[in-house]
Amino acid sequence: MRISNAGKLGMLFLMCLESASCGGGDESSPVVVAVTGSDRTVAKGSHVTLDGSDSYGPGRLTYAWTLNVPGGSAAVLARADTAATTFTPDREGVYVATLVVASGGMTSMPDSLVITAENTPPTGHAGPDVAVYTGSAARLDGRGTDPTDDQLTFEWTIVSAPAGSRAVLDDSTTAAPTLIPDRDGQYELELVVRDESSEASPDRIVVTSYHHLEHSVVDAEYSRPLARLVMASDAPDGLYIRDADEGTETFVALPAPPTSVSVGPDGTEAAVGHDGSVSRVRLTDGVLLANYPVTADVADIVLAGNGYAYAIPAEDELDEMHCLNLSTGADTLAEALGFFYAGSRAKLHPSGTSMYHSMPQNFSVSDIAKWDVSSGTAEFLYDSPYFGEFQGCGDLWISQDGSRIFTRCGDAFQASATPAADMIYAGKLGGVDFIRHLDHSSVANKVAAIPDAEANPFGESSPRRARSRAPATSPWSPTCSDSRPARSTGAPARRGPRRSPPGRCRRDRARFPPARRTRRRTGSGRRGART
Repeated sequence: MRISNAGKLGMLFLMCLESASCGGGDESSPVVVAVTGSDRTVAKGSHVTLDGSDSYGPGRLTYAWTLNVPGGSAAVLARADTAATTFTPDREGVYVATLVVASGGMTSMPDSLVITAENTPPTGHAGPDVAVYTGSAARLDGRGTDPTDDQLTFEWTIVSAPAGSRAVLDDSTTAAPTLIPDRDGQYELELVVRDESSEASPDRIVVTSYHHLEHSVVDAEYSRPLARLVMASDAPDGLYIRDADEGTETFVALPAPPTSVSVGPDGTEAAVGHDGSVSRVRLTDGVLLANYPVTADVADIVLAGNGYAYAIPAEDELDEMHCLNLSTGADTLAEALGFFYAGSRAKLHPSGTSMYHSMPQNFSVSDIAKWDVSSGTAEFLYDSPYFGEFQGCGDLWISQDGSRIFTRCGDAFQASATPAADMIYAGKLGGVDFIRHLDHSSVANKVAAIPDAEANPFGESSPRRARSRAPATSPWSPTCSDSRPARSTGAPARRGPRRSPPGRCRRDRARFPPARRTRRRTGSGRRGART
């Protein structure tokens, strides 16, 4: 029985009256009182200490503890005859500990305290995210922990799956079930771990299922309007048009091994580069429309919406881009006057009137430059103000809204129709040194980049900046300079003479042809004067 402190004082007062020890009697009459402390709430399975050391009496005290436990509990006191003792509540519920003390032949009234044991929920871990090929088994790794070692149960649920998927778990009540994805895409799964009376907070993982291609891929682009992945393959020679949602592919046989592919702005056609030709493919029904001869081994191809495809040679050519008229098949060469080399990579700007190119990977000095394609045949405009200061790493991408240019080394540059504001450094993508592929969504306002695990193509510790001086293997003398002024606004200050490209000064005669006409960048950034 639980007796409050006020009750104890009342009983003590009555004992005083009966013994005539109060109000003029013998004030030295002894009293024995048991004190157990305050009620409390504890976690089931925790170590509970009972302390009766505040009990008092006229002499040496003896202690007698008892413990009343809830049904099913096997909890016992460590000792029952000491001032302090312990026990471990093994069940949820109410435990009542009672203490009686004795001294000098007198025994105290019982004093009790109530200890309420509550369950601590378990903790559930669904494990790491998993990536597998479609049709392969994904083994999940769920786990649960409980502070009181209660028996745990597991419940897995597939929260979301790709459209049309009928995949199920082999056993949703085990910690580590298996899922075999039947559609490409992401499967979100949730794990709930429970003990006898409570459950852990749900934990989720994502199983990503990829399509295992049965063919090689030499280059690929995405058609946003058609929601199709367009892949050029050289084993076998053809173009694969993949519907990722349905998991189906359309194959278009090509006349030669492809080297590159470009999807047009409207997403309905693609141009495929070959050694000595360019193919044109209609993507809506997978039809090869034409194959055009070109006098180049095509390293990269850009299909514009103006009736032209622009082919970049793989080797043995300097300063010239092939401009292929898709109506007539005419192949016209466009000069870049010292700023364009075989093996460069180019992308069409979303405006459709211009494109940008990056110098080849492993080239001694890097740069990016702009072309005008509004009239069909490409017209070189100008390069960036950072000639040789940033490593381009051989490829580049343009944001969906056309405001940014991203290089393979992760540097970002502003893209603008205003020459003074064009190709101005705008920062670096965090968490990635080299990029294999990049895309941007204006709606999501996010950039998605696939890191390239290959070694630094320049063999340097950091790709952020090129060396301040040209490498010893530079094909032109580092003492060459030109007098072209920096842009009036937005461009960084020059830190000394600017080294000219091969078209402007002394050349390695074994590699470069005689000097050509050169064009300086004018204030308009368009067709400058020739010198």
